[in-house]
Amino acid sequence: MSDNKTLSQLDELTAKNDADATTRAEENDEYSTKLAAENGSEWRLDDHIRNVLDDAIERKLIIELVYYADSSMDLTIRRIYPLSTHLTKKHNVICEAWGCYRQAKRVFRVDRMRTVIVTDQSYEGLLE
Repeated sequence: MSDNKTLSQLDELTAKNDADATTRAEENDEYSTKLAAENGSEWRLDDHIRNVLDDAIERKLIIELVYYADSSMDLTIRRIYPLSTHLTKKHNVICEAWGCYRQAKRVFRVDRMRTVIVTDQSYEGLLE
């Protein structure tokens, strides 16, 4: 009986987190549209996010983000230690990072990042 209650609570929490992630993604889309309108058609959200990531990399700060996972076609919340950003041959910006969930180096496409939050927590010394 308690296992069913625990599973029910976990389902409720997961649904709330998914709803919160979706709301933040929608707010971010509205914000990016507003910024593009204010700054002209040359402005790109990817460029803004890359600047935020590069600053976090320089300061070795942990990032939390809402990320669109193409494999599951779902928004997920990730915690990463950003290591570098690169421009691919197809002109996509990617971020190489340590992914806390998988405990491994991962590559994240910046255009799939919906919300990026730079924490005040440093990852300096955690990867050595």
